[in-house]
Amino acid sequence: MLDPTASRILAYYDSLESRIGYRLFLGGTRHLGYYSSETSWPWPITTALRRMEGKLMEALGCSPGATVLDAGCGAGHVALYMAREGGFCVEGIDLAPRPVAKARRNVRLAGMSDRVSIQQGDYHNLEAFDKAHFDGIYSIETVVHATDTRKVLQEFFRVLKPGGSLAMHEYDHVRWEQAPKHVAHEAKMINIVAGMPAFESFETGDLERLVRDVGFEDVVLTDMSKHVVPMLWLFYIFAYIPHLILTLLGLQYYFINTTSGVAMYEGRRYWRYVQVKGKKPL
Repeated sequence: MLDPTASRILAYYDSLESRIGYRLFLGGTRHLGYYSSETSWPWPITTALRRMEGKLMEALGCSPGATVLDAGCGAGHVALYMAREGGFCVEGIDLAPRPVAKARRNVRLAGMSDRVSIQQGDYHNLEAFDKAHFDGIYSIETVVHATDTRKVLQEFFRVLKPGGSLAMHEYDHVRWEQAPKHVAHEAKMINIVAGMPAFESFETGDLERLVRDVGFEDVVLTDMSKHVVPMLWLFYIFAYIPHLILTLLGLQYYFINTTSGVAMYEGRRYWRYVQVKGKKPL
């Protein structure tokens, strides 16, 4: 039986709003785009998405032919990018059956079945993989869904080869007591409805500290927040009027992506988009 958080995650990604929104705005991906500055024009979105994936690949630092884990692969778009552009052999896992089915279809249609494999799985328990199996592991806006981040990182550490690399693009935030009450309230509700307990718990610097605590070395955190602002602004202008109407009707938390589109832009000074990378010691 699924725990409550897992049930919320599945419900969130299976919702019609999520399925339409991710498809319409992000081409089926589930992450933000990277822009050169806060004031960059947000279009074309696809270019920004690929640029963010390139930043992740650069942080991972693996060589062509490396075997890497995509921890929370969604529909497989990032895995396909890593296989094409990095020359990696990618093994993707995702908790939700619908994205897994889509990822397998996308891999097949791309003719990349020899380089990318997909299975349903939970990054809290990577027993399907042997110790020291991967040269690299990456996540992009997925560890925020973890119920036990330390356990997830310990599993990453276990299945990485000595000298293997970890790269994550995730979020953290100030102590909610330091933010305006309405910002803190909206963030808490978004994290509950979308099944993001780790994001709720990640205060500034927590993820970096956890990565060090489980044994990774050469840990580096890079604040990339200003590079995602154009996409946040884009979401905001599309979501603002619908959000006002939904709020008047008391329905804003039934359309959590619309609420998030407004709340993340308005509250952007109180949270960060961060890249955290590290190495497993030799």
